[in-house]
This record gives sequence, C-alpha cells and structure tokens, in this order.
Amino acid sequence: MEKLIPDFYSVVNTTDLGNNSYEINVSMNPEAEVYKGHFPGQPIAPGACLTQMVKEVANTISGKEMRLVEAQQIKFLATVNPVATPELRLDLTLTESEDGVKMKCTAKDETTSYFKISGTLA
Repeated sequence: MEKLIPDFYSVVNTTDLGNNSYEINVSMNPEAEVYKGHFPGQPIAPGACLTQMVKEVANTISGKEMRLVEAQQIKFLATVNPVATPELRLDLTLTESEDGVKMKCTAKDETTSYFKISGTLA
C-alpha cells in the first residue's frame, strides 16, 4: 500500500498482541520533505500527517485499503519532533463493526504520550 507522504516514517516492527491489538514501532524521518516547511530548523510532525500514518499502518495490518470516515477523537498531547523523538510506539486496536473497522490508537515513547486517535475506517 502506497504512502501518501513518502519517507515520513517507516515501520520498524509490528507485534500482534492478540484480541485485535497491535504494537507498532515506527521510525520518524527528520529528513522527510514535509519538515522543510513545518518548520525549517524546528521540525514538528503535522497532525494531519500523523493521522495519515495511523490510517496507513491500519490498512497494512488489515490488508484493506480504507479511509478514515469518522473520527470520534483526535487529541494531540505533545508535539512530535523527529529529531528529539526518532521512534514512536503505536498501540493500535482494530475491531470489525457494521460501519467498517473501529480503530483506536495511542502514540508514545517511554516517557510521553503524543496523541490519541479513535475513529472508523471503511
């Protein structure tokens, strides 16, 4: 599945925890084109790009090409600077429903929670 924002991140590994839950380690690329404008010299991952990253990871795990059709919650708790935070852990749960696939994701590292997203993919 093609990435909308090439080289923004790469998946380091994915662990299936059972019960439709996954732990995904992603490496953030501070050299990605998106950071040249957001912001030069002080890169911060745009919220839309982080949301897209979670959707792409969910698509890869599910093997389906889906889009985010409803966001129940998107909450950014701390900025993701790819230099200071080169790797994130995504705790992702995907549950089939009559509306599509319910998704819940929290992104964090050892000390900080960066964002939470819940919504429906279809």
